Amino acid sequence: MSHSILRNAVTALLAGTSAVLVAACGPTATAPTADEPAEQQAEPAPPGTPEYVESMLARVAQKELDRGLASLSVAIIKDGEVVFAEGYGYANVAQQAEATPDTYYISASTFKPVTSTALLTLVDQGKCGLDDPVNDHLGDIAVKDDPPNSVTIRRILDHTSGLSDEHGQSMHTAVSVWDAHRTGLIPAETLAAEMTTVTPAGETWRYNNTAYMLAGLLIERISGMPYEQYVVENVLKPAGIDNGHPVFPSAAMVERMAVPYVNADGERNPTEFYFGSMYPAGLAYVTPSEMAKFLWVHLNGGEAGGNRILSNELVEVAHTPYKEKYGLGWWTYKDEQGHTRINHGGTWYGYVTTMVGDKDNGIAVYAATNTGPTQGTYRLADAAVRLTRGEEISLEDRQPVEIGPAILKSYEGLYLDSMMDIDMRIEAFDGGLNHLVERPESLQGYVLEYLPASETVFFNENMGVELHFQVDEAGGVTGYRQTQHGWIDYGIHEKVSD
Repeated sequence: MSHSILRNAVTALLAGTSAVLVAACGPTATAPTADEPAEQQAEPAPPGTPEYVESMLARVAQKELDRGLASLSVAIIKDGEVVFAEGYGYANVAQQAEATPDTYYISASTFKPVTSTALLTLVDQGKCGLDDPVNDHLGDIAVKDDPPNSVTIRRILDHTSGLSDEHGQSMHTAVSVWDAHRTGLIPAETLAAEMTTVTPAGETWRYNNTAYMLAGLLIERISGMPYEQYVVENVLKPAGIDNGHPVFPSAAMVERMAVPYVNADGERNPTEFYFGSMYPAGLAYVTPSEMAKFLWVHLNGGEAGGNRILSNELVEVAHTPYKEKYGLGWWTYKDEQGHTRINHGGTWYGYVTTMVGDKDNGIAVYAATNTGPTQGTYRLADAAVRLTRGEEISLEDRQPVEIGPAILKSYEGLYLDSMMDIDMRIEAFDGGLNHLVERPESLQGYVLEYLPASETVFFNENMGVELHFQVDEAGGVTGYRQTQHGWIDYGIHEKVSD
């Protein structure tokens, strides 16, 4: 449930996690695997046909299962109609329970657009304004912003509030979802009252889970209803989603829940079902089919099934980026073909999710897995969009180039992610670089392996991340720019020491 697709993975692997994955032991997809000899593969169906879409998505899914995922589920809506929905692998490995498009996964940060939409419905109703100071509505849990009343609802939703987020990446705000009394859980109101200004509101984009927790509290204070009830009655149900308990799952949902697994030290291990104070930022139990329906609302001008959920005007405001391609709960960007997409990804312990909407072609895709770390859900969702548009896709892996040890050694050192206040160390190995988190303590032990695409560009295939190293005129390394999937830019990480 963290702020970006990569940092979501960082959040999910707080200690002792490596990038080593194990083979899946779930059921295989029906199509041939990517490395099966060509003579054993059937003649492919023409691109754009349902048979081609189904076959290629099965092959993409199988490739991700082979990386170690227990399951993948995906749902596709085109022009308001479900055109494809499938599950691959096992929602519960021990019980051999197969995944389906109606398997429940934790949403992680893909629920941020739902929280944003719910708060925007209150703007539509005239109960608040986007540029209202949040303290106008928070009462006794007012944040400590400087200057006073500078943090607005708009700035909360677009991640430029400038407020602190020290709890946003921490597990001490979570307990077992089966802890009926939420024993030991820090109340959201307590966390909100501790929030203080770190940077001036509106100036710096900084992904902030605690700010979205605050958005959930704003929904409760302004509407006079519990967060879950308001979201269900004003967003989910009108969108045709029959899920009355996304935050507090009911007993009837248990049999359809995917067990969460974490790949660590070469093994895939089950982990806890969690609930936390940050639930408006992404701790909801939903299915791919449900979330594809929600995404369709935003591709359809705020309507679904004849129900007006959000005004078209506010839909477009939500999709308009202010900084870093991020609007009010949505990444917005153009893909390589020039089509406008809205997107959000998310990761929480043992879950990774991706939501991609093609606004120009009316395609809504949601993909989820119960294993992390991975960006397999993004690759599956991206493939689904392209295939539904009638495109061909390639299953070829990116190949590294050879780099001499002296060049690799020159990149070693300590780097600072000033946006998130995280220390990263780069270490060379024979043929590539290891990327380690040194600070904060909660992320220590997280390692990613990067292979060279050129002398200055390195990539991690599984996470879809690139490091672009920068060298000054004297030949010294000054830092690296971190990007993901070709459209997310995490900015410069400055080298601070060797």
